[in-house]
Amino acid sequence: MACRASCAVVALLVAGTISHGDPASSDPVALAASLAERLAGAIVAMPDGSEARVLPPGPAGAEVLLTPERLATCLETVTEAEAWPVAWLVVQRADLDADLVMRVALTGEEVSTPDFLFVVPRRDWQVDDLPGVVRRATGRKAPREGRGNLVIQGFSTRVVTTYVYEAPKTTGKVRGLRALLPEGTLIREARVVDLADGRRYTLALVLDEATFVPASCADCASELFGHADSGTVGLVLTDEERIVDRLDLTPHLKGVDGTPRVPRYACDERHANPESVEALLAEEPTVRLLELADLDGDGLPLEITLPAEYVDCENYLKLVAAIRPDGPGLEIVGVE
Repeated sequence: MACRASCAVVALLVAGTISHGDPASSDPVALAASLAERLAGAIVAMPDGSEARVLPPGPAGAEVLLTPERLATCLETVTEAEAWPVAWLVVQRADLDADLVMRVALTGEEVSTPDFLFVVPRRDWQVDDLPGVVRRATGRKAPREGRGNLVIQGFSTRVVTTYVYEAPKTTGKVRGLRALLPEGTLIREARVVDLADGRRYTLALVLDEATFVPASCADCASELFGHADSGTVGLVLTDEERIVDRLDLTPHLKGVDGTPRVPRYACDERHANPESVEALLAEEPTVRLLELADLDGDGLPLEITLPAEYVDCENYLKLVAAIRPDGPGLEIVGVE
């Protein structure tokens, strides 16, 4: 499966004495692509004693500090600040209380692999403080070259790495539920439903443009959603020949950041620290979602609930949807 990351830039701040390198022939995107290849999977120690990856890849749920796109933004900022050929780059994320620091040097037409790469607790940065910060963090003396150039780049959101599901390969004629759905649809869960009219129905929870979002398993949102699927989420009711009704759930599923999250694997002891995303996805989903119940007291177990939106560690919203036996059809009961 392919890897994709989402991010947003909020602000950028440049401080310090500027030196005038000549990066005129250097494209920040190309510089970042080359540097990202060399930093892929690099590990840094966080102030709390945990480890983080500077750039993908990494284990499912691992903290990743940058993406190649964000690295390009950082190098573009260094260029705009005229801070080449050597600068100290500080990357700050609003969701973290720590800063990633690296010394970037332009040699020829590429950025050398940083000789200093570390993380320190969030601070108000001043050029004069650099030598002391570097020595305390690394035990090494900061080189004089570039010591006067300090570039600070800020981002508003955490790096969320998602994995795009590949359409299943099929040979021969497609049958059953999959034959009734558009190509590439992910069938998250399906079950047989008896509406007492002599026909056989299937209720399915499906996703289009589906992605897999590993969880950190270190916060309250992870407890609610765990390792989850995302995309355009819907319920489908079919008989043996056609789609009887389809209901779009996406507008009602806000997840953590407005993006739908459909739990797939709980952050339990077995799945909190998987070896890899591939190993995790090799297992069948452990969270069952299509549990029909009689929630309206009419004596018919035709309602389901899904976690809709994380509010805080004590609260979350639930989406209630139902099968209407007359018709039959599907409907949103509400969000509560």
